[in-house]
Amino acid sequence: MFKFSSSQEFLRQFKGGERSALEKVYLAYVDEVARSVARFLVLYLRSGGGGGGRADVGDLVQEVFARAFGDKARACFDSARDYGPFLGALTRNLLVDWARRRGRELPSDELDAVADGPASERAWSDPATLSTVNQYITELPSDLRDVHEQRYVLCHSQEAACTALGISRQTLRTREKRFREGLRQRLTRMGLGTSEP
Repeated sequence: MFKFSSSQEFLRQFKGGERSALEKVYLAYVDEVARSVARFLVLYLRSGGGGGGRADVGDLVQEVFARAFGDKARACFDSARDYGPFLGALTRNLLVDWARRRGRELPSDELDAVADGPASERAWSDPATLSTVNQYITELPSDLRDVHEQRYVLCHSQEAACTALGISRQTLRTREKRFREGLRQRLTRMGLGTSEP
């Protein structure tokens, strides 16, 4: 939805925390984040949650953006990727933490359906695709599974992932490419499309 790589100047402003850049990103994503938070709260209440204080969608949305716009999150965002999935992962993690503080954990498959990113990313949440992707990840050799964990589960920047894995940036890029190409091939074999994972 929102490609930072299209404007290096805008990326510089965003990473520098300039108000106009942050405001533009906020306006582009606030409705999507609010919908994800509202879906989460409905699921949370249906599953028996509710203790520990009243939840306010607006407060949680602001907390998501406070976390997303913090120095650390802005610095670790890899601008070569869309911002939506990055923000979706931050939203999901914040909601998980919020529920845990109230003594309630929701199954991860239910949470994945809540913070599923922008509409353009929702094709990835259909059951056949999720099953194929999960099986692919389970079968990965350890070097690619570690890359998946660092980059797509923990949402680490390339620099942070390299440090954690003890590898060079070029090695990381090569492994990321192998991971994506392997997934693309698996999805194509299963008749689930050829769009970029």
